[in-house]
Amino acid sequence: MLAIPFIIIYLAVNFFVGMDLYLWIKSFKNPFRYKKAKVIFIAVFSILTSLIIVAFALPDSDAKKTISRVTNYYLGFMINLLIVLALAHTLALILKKTKVVSKEYFRSGKPKFIAGWVCFVLSVGFSVYGFVNANNIEVASYDVTVNKKGDDMKIVLVADTHLGYSLGVRNMRDMAEKINVLEPDLVCFAGDVFDNNFNSLDDPSGIKQAFQSIESTYGKYACWGNHDVIDKLIGGFSVSFEENQKIDSRMKTFLEKSGITVLEDDALLIDDKFTLVGRLDMSKPGTDDAERLDIDEIEFDSTLPVICMDHEPDELSEKAEAGVDIDLGGHTHNGQFFPLNLGIGFVWENPKGHIEKKTDDGHIMHSIVTEGVGVYGPFMRTFTNSEIVEINVTFRQ
Repeated sequence: MLAIPFIIIYLAVNFFVGMDLYLWIKSFKNPFRYKKAKVIFIAVFSILTSLIIVAFALPDSDAKKTISRVTNYYLGFMINLLIVLALAHTLALILKKTKVVSKEYFRSGKPKFIAGWVCFVLSVGFSVYGFVNANNIEVASYDVTVNKKGDDMKIVLVADTHLGYSLGVRNMRDMAEKINVLEPDLVCFAGDVFDNNFNSLDDPSGIKQAFQSIESTYGKYACWGNHDVIDKLIGGFSVSFEENQKIDSRMKTFLEKSGITVLEDDALLIDDKFTLVGRLDMSKPGTDDAERLDIDEIEFDSTLPVICMDHEPDELSEKAEAGVDIDLGGHTHNGQFFPLNLGIGFVWENPKGHIEKKTDDGHIMHSIVTEGVGVYGPFMRTFTNSEIVEINVTFRQ
């Protein structure tokens, strides 16, 4: 259980950020001549800071939904403010050490006043950009060629909707409309459809209708991700890493009633034309023994085109060796927000987009990873996109 360490770190960060805000507002001088102004600032900041803990402690309710949504926005702003303040302090240290700016000037109130406004404006602007960007679903497009016999087709890849406190019915209606414009033959939801808590859905009936409205030639299918298991969230982050976390049965029932078939380490022959494989999640499979089948333990005819849904884009070589032609994944969010987006490529072989994996016998597997529709943690996307992916598949035989 990581809730306590998370809360300690969160409160420590907020304390230091709060001190910087306090000193900045104090540089205004006039308002802070009065004790009431200081008390009001401390009270408001303390309330905003504590909302994440309150939301975590509350039982499932409308109040918990509302507070959780507010805190996901607040956390996004605080992350941006922390980054900007860290850069500002680093710059100030450099200026002091190099004596570019005199010590006397730093002792005056002007640097705090000017730097405070710059940091505040940058943080607000950066946050607004991140919030708006997280709500704007774009379409990425890739063309792939499979060296097998088959009918050319269009796949739409969706992942990481993270339905819950952040994303809801409005986002799903927008997504469904954009999918239908593409006129797909196959729609694949590659995991993290939910955000751990089924009770957090804002409008289950409306979301179901949005899913039902999606049209495709061969149907709509899904596999599970690491956020499709039951878990408590704090600030939008999972705080438990128990090995036997289970998938809420209501999630599967909900998807099936929405017209989406869930594949759990299954291979399904579709229209005698191609095979679709759906794998359980690698880190949180949701099974009693916390295990999933290896790709070579799932039976399918590799002479036919094989499309695989696997939430975490790992074991690419193993899937290529097993005869998979197209591997569809998500999970990475491409880092989602700055600065995580800068290092995500060191963690995953394919953090986003399209790469090819070639086996010794010449077989080529296409790995396609989407940045995802939704968010985890803070509701923001900076320098990454909320997206669905259009894949135009050509067969060459």
